Amino acid sequence: MPIPQILSMRTFDIWVHEQDVRVSTGDLGNLDGPGSHQARDYLTAGLPKTWVKGAGAPVGAVLHLIVDGPGLMFESWVRVDDHGRGEFVAEQPATTTIEMSWLAYVTLSAGRHTEQDFTSSAMLDGDAGLGEAFLANMGVTP
Repeated sequence: MPIPQILSMRTFDIWVHEQDVRVSTGDLGNLDGPGSHQARDYLTAGLPKTWVKGAGAPVGAVLHLIVDGPGLMFESWVRVDDHGRGEFVAEQPATTTIEMSWLAYVTLSAGRHTEQDFTSSAMLDGDAGLGEAFLANMGVTP
């Protein structure tokens, strides 16, 4: 494995484990440092697969994900193409829109289970069934 890829993975791992400790102790922080950017890139790369396989989104379905901080803020659109594969697309009308905090996104995407229910803090608009399936299957880490 190339050294830059190894270092990126280790940065991601360390930052996520730091957040595990912070969530468990109630000392939230460091949500916008360099490690958070690595985490965003790593976790967001899994959105197309999660939308297609995890949520079972049909051809043409578009997910609009809004992550609104605190810490990082970003939006992504993912569409199921004509061959049933997920792809990132430019802004377009969504079948389902999900809005959540950065910490909720990290916790759910990294497959963390805490006493705090991060799924219930997400706001859904559009196809609720697809949105709920997506939230239930967000974990992209091994």
